[in-house]
Amino acid sequence: MKKILSILIILAFLFPYLTLVKPVQAQPVQLISITPDRDYLYPGETVNITIQTFLENVRVTFLLRHTYNSAVVYYANTTVFPNPGTYSVLLNVPYELFNIGETTYQVLWIQIIFGTESVSVYRSVYPLIMVSPATTTILDENGLPNKIHVSGFGFEEGAGIFGFYVGDYYYELEEPVFTNSSGMFEYEFYLVDLTNGSIPGGEYEVRVETDAEFYDYQKPGSLTVKPIAFINPTEGRGTIEDLADVEVYGFGFPAEVEVSSIKLCSVSNPAVCYVFPLENYFTDPDGFLYVYDLSQYASTPLAGGVYFLVVETVNETYIFPSTLYTVLPYIELLGPDVYQPNVYIWFRVAGFQPGTVISVYVNGVLVVEEVTDENGYAEFPLPVPELVEEGERVILVTDGVSEAYFHLSTPFAVVQPSSTPGKDSDVHNLAVYGYGFIEGTGVSEIWLCADTCYVFPIGDVYADNTGFFHIPELGNYFRTNMSLGTYQLFVKLDNGGVLATASYTTITPLMELLSEPSVKIGGKISIALYGFASGETVNVYLANRLIYTDTVDVDGNATFTIDLPLDIPGGVQILRVEGMDSGIILNATLEIQPSAFWLVLDYNYEPRDVPKASASYNGTQLIVYYPTGEVAYLGDYIQVTGYGFVINETVNIYIGGVLAGTARADSYGRISFTGLAPSVQGGSYSVVVEGEETGSVEATWLLDDTVGELEIEGRVIAAALGKDELVLEGSGIIRLYGSGLKPGTVFKAVLVNGTDALMFYASYIQTSWFVDDNGLLASRYGHPSLAIPFSQPGLYMVTLYYEEPGGNERWVDLPVLVIIPLEITQRLSEIEDRLSELESQLASIENRIEGLTQEIALLQGMIDELSQQLQLVNTTLNGEISLLEQRIQELEQLISELRQQFDYLNSQIALLSGNLTALQEMFNDLSQQLQLVNTTLADTIEELRIRLDNALSAIQELSSRINELEENLAELNSTVNSISSDLNSLEQDVGDLNSRVNDLAGQVNTLQSNLNRLSSRLDDVSSQASMSYSIGIVALILGLVGAAVGLLAYMRIGKTR
Repeated sequence: MKKILSILIILAFLFPYLTLVKPVQAQPVQLISITPDRDYLYPGETVNITIQTFLENVRVTFLLRHTYNSAVVYYANTTVFPNPGTYSVLLNVPYELFNIGETTYQVLWIQIIFGTESVSVYRSVYPLIMVSPATTTILDENGLPNKIHVSGFGFEEGAGIFGFYVGDYYYELEEPVFTNSSGMFEYEFYLVDLTNGSIPGGEYEVRVETDAEFYDYQKPGSLTVKPIAFINPTEGRGTIEDLADVEVYGFGFPAEVEVSSIKLCSVSNPAVCYVFPLENYFTDPDGFLYVYDLSQYASTPLAGGVYFLVVETVNETYIFPSTLYTVLPYIELLGPDVYQPNVYIWFRVAGFQPGTVISVYVNGVLVVEEVTDENGYAEFPLPVPELVEEGERVILVTDGVSEAYFHLSTPFAVVQPSSTPGKDSDVHNLAVYGYGFIEGTGVSEIWLCADTCYVFPIGDVYADNTGFFHIPELGNYFRTNMSLGTYQLFVKLDNGGVLATASYTTITPLMELLSEPSVKIGGKISIALYGFASGETVNVYLANRLIYTDTVDVDGNATFTIDLPLDIPGGVQILRVEGMDSGIILNATLEIQPSAFWLVLDYNYEPRDVPKASASYNGTQLIVYYPTGEVAYLGDYIQVTGYGFVINETVNIYIGGVLAGTARADSYGRISFTGLAPSVQGGSYSVVVEGEETGSVEATWLLDDTVGELEIEGRVIAAALGKDELVLEGSGIIRLYGSGLKPGTVFKAVLVNGTDALMFYASYIQTSWFVDDNGLLASRYGHPSLAIPFSQPGLYMVTLYYEEPGGNERWVDLPVLVIIPLEITQRLSEIEDRLSELESQLASIENRIEGLTQEIALLQGMIDELSQQLQLVNTTLNGEISLLEQRIQELEQLISELRQQFDYLNSQIALLSGNLTALQEMFNDLSQQLQLVNTTLADTIEELRIRLDNALSAIQELSSRINELEENLAELNSTVNSISSDLNSLEQDVGDLNSRVNDLAGQVNTLQSNLNRLSSRLDDVSSQASMSYSIGIVALILGLVGAAVGLLAYMRIGKTR
């Protein structure tokens, strides 16, 4: 019952509508076909929709939408077809399908809407791979790797791309690439990365390795690889050696194809080609071509020009017009690269035109001309003179257009040291170093030349592989002294050539002291001189005193032995040697050691300074000395002379270490001393002269310089008797003085005239007398003395016996004269007074004579010195006169030579005058040529000025046009800015409209279909309009009544429950 009521209620509601349904009629549009006729499409593909219309003005909308997101519309087109018929509409599938989603299955919805009806067709999207560029080479023309750009479309969003297949070659990505929300990706990679090199030329399908759902149905991209070839280097000199360096390599050739030849064809005349035939030469499996050393296939030099590369295989010829090889003119120094005397330097030229004249200039002087052969090639030598000065040579090789400069240096050699004494041992050590010579060059001689040449024959020295040779000691080949001068080094080679070097060695003077640097005054010195001017006179000075004059030999060498005069002061003195011609002055220090000599003077010369008296006995005149106070020591007088002491220095004379006296050196360093031997013990003693500055000098015996020590003997005398005689007046006491005795001496006895008259003194003298430390006789009880009890006048001999240490017995006889003074007292007094006066006069005369003697000695010394100096002056003057005569002869010869040179100069002037006349004519011809060039140049300049004026006017017109264009660009810029702002506003409006259009799209479509349907129905029911209207009203009323009845029934049934 409930079901029946429900059905009735539904029928009540549907009844009004069912009464309005029109009978079914045929559709106005019919879908004929959609091509491609398959259930999938590729991005970018064109869909051809064919429909048939049955009515006029049929409006049809074609939509391409996202199946799962209908708001996404990829394509929309509404077309009104005016007449019934069959039509085709092309619908393009976009490459980028935005918001594609996670699947591409049936993702495309093709909807055809006409009226209220529509037709829907669904298609899947398969991946599409595109490659750009479609045709390429592996490397570009610059040899840089080419990239390919791979694009993928029609993938689901987030699909991973893991690698690419180019044919069978695979390129794996380090990191996957994922598709974007439009289902696409892009990636670039280098073709060389497929194999790290080449791949064979041809067409390839490019696929991707992916996890996309339709990866098996991807449409691959197409890539065509064409060959590319290169030549390296791109330019050369046309020589066979350069061809050996040329390599040809290429990429993208067919795999393992046989290459028949390589050609280089002239750009200016392609018919001219150099062919390098290959045999059994194939590219590798990756289509890589590599040919090296073209000279092994053809050994002909290339003419100058630009050539393009042609590669011929057995199947095809590949021309590479942009792969060029340029052959440039080339000038080469074959060698040697040293401008060495008497050798040939070879040159070659290549890349010139046949018959080209090649000129060679050395430092601007034309030396060689050569003509190239039919291949523009030539080899020729440049001869080097026999005598070459050291230095750089600039060699120009040119054909008038191309030129090459070669800066060739000569070999060079140096002599070391740059300065050396002229002694043979020093010359021996001269070393020569050679550099930059041709390997194996032999040195035959070394010359050192100034006014004369010293030649050192070598013969066994050769330059090594670096061009170096070394002669360590020239003296091994020729030993010689050398005279003063600066000598230039010349090297004579075994080929006869001579190199004049820029190296010099200066021979300097040298003085060697062959004797000891310290010599005693009066001794000999020896000196050797080296490096003086040849044959010149030299003077030798010591302490500014000329002591010697002589000449050196032709090599400036001499050896002199010179006796030193005694008038040279001691100490360190300057020994100076002067060259009279060269002006050389050499100094050396010579230490003058002093010499000293001693002599014991005759007793007769012993001076006394005591009162005197005289007496006679048996006809003998006696001089009696009366001491006053202490008696002076009655020893011998010692004379000491010395030489070579420092001027004015004070010297002390010591005998046995005891000061004997003092003296002062004169202006010549001489000393003289006379004095008593000092009180010393008996024995042998040195006589030492000690100067304040000179120091100690041990004197020797003047009569025999081998005797050095002075023997001091003991002496015993009576008091005041100069002749060892003692005068007693009847009887008395004598006083004894002893010196030079030895301590420990024992006195034994006293005899008188050989008798023991005084033996009673033996005990006394044995116990009381002794010798003190100074060797003097002394007594423990005062001064030693003896009482002589004589009364008769006469001569008595008193003898004293004593024994020296060691047992040596000695005695001394003392004569004693006894007189009677009463008979001679008066007379003796007068005589003594007279004698005293005479003695004083005699002493004065003696003093005067002694002074005159000293003055005469000094004057004699001065005369001797003056005589020596006059002799030296005479010798020097004679040498100067001889040299002057020689110089006069040389001047006469020089004047004669100058006359000859003057005559030669006159002839040269005449010749020069003729040359100047010829030069004047050449100058006139050159002036005419310059005038012609000037006229031509003026015409050319005028023509260039006209062209420049035309160019300036064109530039001004272009400038005005550029200004107008800049103004137009400024207006266009403002317009673009305005349009840009309008586009921004329009973009916002379009965004708003887009959302509204999406909302209204369905309503518009529904409304349009209703309008179309209404329009068609209006025509069909126009005749039934009124009837249908009435029936509709009745039916509506009945329906409403039925609905009310049903509702009441339903409510009643609900209440009854």
